[in-house]
Amino acid sequence: MIFERIAPEQHDTLDGVPEPSETPRLVGHDQAANMLASAYRSGKLPHALIFVGPVGIGKATLAFHLAHHLLK
Repeated sequence: MIFERIAPEQHDTLDGVPEPSETPRLVGHDQAANMLASAYRSGKLPHALIFVGPVGIGKATLAFHLAHHLLK
């Protein structure tokens, strides 16, 4: 199967770090957030994005906030 459910214990979570939906604001991602906001305002937001980096830096949080903004 191409898409399989990932068991909760397989997520890239860190002890003491809240899930993306529990994080009210972004910390340390001003440049990325500004770039995404600028692309959105200009109508040039890509239809697909890949967020990469080490575990725990906020990839999922940034993606969650972007999706929340786009879908509200």
